[in-house]
Amino acid sequence: MSGALRVVFAGSPEVSVVSLEELSNRFAVPLVVTQPARPKGRGRRPLPTPLHARAMELGLEVMTAADINAADSLERIRAAKPDIIVVVSFGQILKTSALKAAPLGCVNLHFSLLPRLRGAAPVPWAIIRGEEETGVSIMQMTRGMDEGPVYAQQVESIRPDDTAAALYERLSLRGARLLTQTLPKIAQGSLKAWPQDDSMATMAPKITRADTALKWFLSAREVDRRIRGLAGQREAYAFFEREKPLRVIFHMSAVAEGESAGAGIAARGPAGELLVGCGSGVVEVVEIQAQGRRRLCGRDFANGLHISGGERFLNG
Repeated sequence: MSGALRVVFAGSPEVSVVSLEELSNRFAVPLVVTQPARPKGRGRRPLPTPLHARAMELGLEVMTAADINAADSLERIRAAKPDIIVVVSFGQILKTSALKAAPLGCVNLHFSLLPRLRGAAPVPWAIIRGEEETGVSIMQMTRGMDEGPVYAQQVESIRPDDTAAALYERLSLRGARLLTQTLPKIAQGSLKAWPQDDSMATMAPKITRADTALKWFLSAREVDRRIRGLAGQREAYAFFEREKPLRVIFHMSAVAEGESAGAGIAARGPAGELLVGCGSGVVEVVEIQAQGRRRLCGRDFANGLHISGGERFLNG
């Protein structure tokens, strides 16, 4: 293929930004496709996606698409004359007409080692389920959910204190660099994709409200993994028991030493840290936030509510 590779890029959240930056430095990006602005924050003011904002800073043409498969969206994509379409956390299902809108089709950067963790939330579930490693996959997109053949993968270890946000940051960097290495080979026809083994597939569905509810009867390791796996996403929550239970959000935790006084029972550590008993073991609450208030370290939260030990956190 002669000339600079022409890439139409589709994405939305912060994790897609670094891929756009890397690709726009290396290839021609005639069009960026992203989700429409949505109300956010207390004022519910419509804000553009992080990808939209960065694309504008880079001077790239942006199309917001409520439905990328709509005729007007496809017309604009085809008018950009892409060689290939790259999708990174876009947030919409692409139908056959969109998948065929470029000669080389569509490739997706997925944040897992496919066929493991297919679906919308591979990074949170990798941590929640206690996986020791994950990675990135560059896949030829098909109509099946993350079922297409894979061009390239790289492994990333999951650290004991990883949050979803921290792991996403490392994976987004690794994936962006892998994209820049892989796309020219796809264009040249020198790289062949291999089919996924469906018998090895596991699923990572979208995080629901039910998934964010903490259950203190679980082990300390399970509770800690859920808090860290949701951090920076839809954070885990529970309630602090009083006359009107106080809803609290957990941003960071760690497994602590010591015996549980009972599921959900609060305690104080030797340095004043806030501890909560689980079905087995104890978690330290490193960072916590009462609904409508600012984030605090566990010790300051406990001091503010005069927690000395024996108080109870209720299940979410």
